[in-house]
Amino acid sequence: MKLNYSVAALAAIALAASSMITVSPVHADEQTFSGSTVDLTDSSSGDGLLGSTIYLPMSGGAVRPRLGVAIASNVLVSFWKVSPLTFLGACFLYSGTTQCDTEIGVSGLAAGATPVKARLTIGSTSTEFTGTIYTVVETDPTMTMEWQDAAGVWIDATGVDLPIMGTTALRCAIVNNSNVEITWTSLTGRATLSPSGSSTVPITGTLQAGASGYYPIYSGNVSGITSGRCSGEGQIAGGGDVGGVVRSRVTPVNGTIALDVTPTAGNTVTITGDGVYPGHAASYDVLLDNVAVTGSPVSTASPTYNFSLSVDIPNSLASGEHMLKVVETNSGHDVAFAAFPFTVAETPSSGSSNSGSTKRLAATGQPIDEGLLFGVSVAALLAMLSGLALVMIARRRA
Repeated sequence: MKLNYSVAALAAIALAASSMITVSPVHADEQTFSGSTVDLTDSSSGDGLLGSTIYLPMSGGAVRPRLGVAIASNVLVSFWKVSPLTFLGACFLYSGTTQCDTEIGVSGLAAGATPVKARLTIGSTSTEFTGTIYTVVETDPTMTMEWQDAAGVWIDATGVDLPIMGTTALRCAIVNNSNVEITWTSLTGRATLSPSGSSTVPITGTLQAGASGYYPIYSGNVSGITSGRCSGEGQIAGGGDVGGVVRSRVTPVNGTIALDVTPTAGNTVTITGDGVYPGHAASYDVLLDNVAVTGSPVSTASPTYNFSLSVDIPNSLASGEHMLKVVETNSGHDVAFAAFPFTVAETPSSGSSNSGSTKRLAATGQPIDEGLLFGVSVAALLAMLSGLALVMIARRRA
């Protein structure tokens, strides 16, 4: 005969029976109880919880206790969150049955891993089994389309028609917003080519929780592509699907931008644009290390769409890598149409000899000779020591 108990009564029975408890350790091996195997299985996936981990969505789920073979006793199964100890639910494995009379609902757990335990009670004796529920944040990833400009900078141009000059590359950038890894199951990148055709790149593998992934779609001259798209899905732990779709277009900019000479510290270069069209702006910024030079911005106008600007490269540039570039700014996007990197060599060392070198005293600003300074210091030191000796002798005689 089946027994009817409220949830509160079941919890009270389980607590009363806890005076005689044996604890089964956490492991992935088969769990046994009263001559039978036992487990709590995820009602959705069928995965076993005891001695292992199951994955449930934030919205919750359910588990159902199961026996390998029926036993000749009624078994109360109570289910608990370990810390702080919180009663989650209970059910009965009736004598002669192999699964509980009802599922035990699980909800309200924080994202991530939560240790839990099942307490199986026959009469006044209980045995506990432990496991882990990992609550999964089922959030779609953030997906963007990024184009590379002439300076090698990746620009998020999702949903935008971006002007690009010369060669470029296109990639799909994805951020995993879930707290578990994504395994890509149907994700692809697609490039619509010019004048016709397309190229599809399958995106496979996994993306760890919170990580960013970058997936190449196209590389070549901008005249060979008109648009790109990234779409599809991946599967997260627990069986949920996440994904999305993003698109972007590109406008090839014709013409040439060139320098007459290679930039070096202290020289003047002339940067010339010839037939730079169709840009989305009426003028372009000329930047040295991302700072506008004198005469920037430069304007272009029909019918030639030409420009020319002389740029003085400061003699004071520090040694190392520098860049001169021509940039169009439109709709919040800064796109380099041309970039000219150059290197300023390190100034040769004057050697280890201090002969002839001068230093400036911080207090007076007067230049002094290091060799003379050293000589004077030694003489002054000897005089000071001699004077100190005479003072000490005079004090002793006194």
